[in-house]
Amino acid sequence: LGMGDPCELIAYSDKRFDPRDYDMQNPLHDSFRRQARQYISAVSVIPEERRLGLIMGNHDDKVCTRYHFPVHDEICEQLSKRPNFSLGYSAIVKLRFTRRHKDVRACQLFKLCLHHGHGGGRRAGSKINKVEDLAFSYPFCHVYAMGHCHDRFIRPAVATDCTTENDELVERPRILAMTGTYKRSVTTHNSSWGEQKQFPPTSIGCITL
Repeated sequence: LGMGDPCELIAYSDKRFDPRDYDMQNPLHDSFRRQARQYISAVSVIPEERRLGLIMGNHDDKVCTRYHFPVHDEICEQLSKRPNFSLGYSAIVKLRFTRRHKDVRACQLFKLCLHHGHGGGRRAGSKINKVEDLAFSYPFCHVYAMGHCHDRFIRPAVATDCTTENDELVERPRILAMTGTYKRSVTTHNSSWGEQKQFPPTSIGCITL
């Protein structure tokens, strides 16, 4: 699952734009397409049946609405022929796992509540609060995950419920997560936006559920 903004896609009007990161002899759209091709090439090593979907990010949306380049749609078309591969800005994804043992067949359903994310905050608390708000709005899922803020963490949680048969109390395990980033906030030989704003170093990578 992709959580949005697979490419940086920083445009001229963005305060983070750095001409040293771009080939200024060619149109900006060429750079956007090159970034998209690099992402598609990286993901293409995953078998298509394991590519579950791609969330749209705020960079994807801005490039589409302001620069008329639907990069999110183009990436989705290249990665999968399924019409629902594009998950929009948020989605509930249902995964069914079927196990068979001799003549017994068991099916288990997991629901993932996904949102690209929004806002920021330097401390982890503000980001955990955003995921908790997501769980409050959609209380019947198993996993709640957000991207956008570049943090990477998994926080176990539980919800208390009662059984329909005998009113016994049961705990429903849930997972709250920020899904990580592959963008470094501090790099060598380049005074990046993250370095100027004194953002903490990012933990590179994604979460595994």
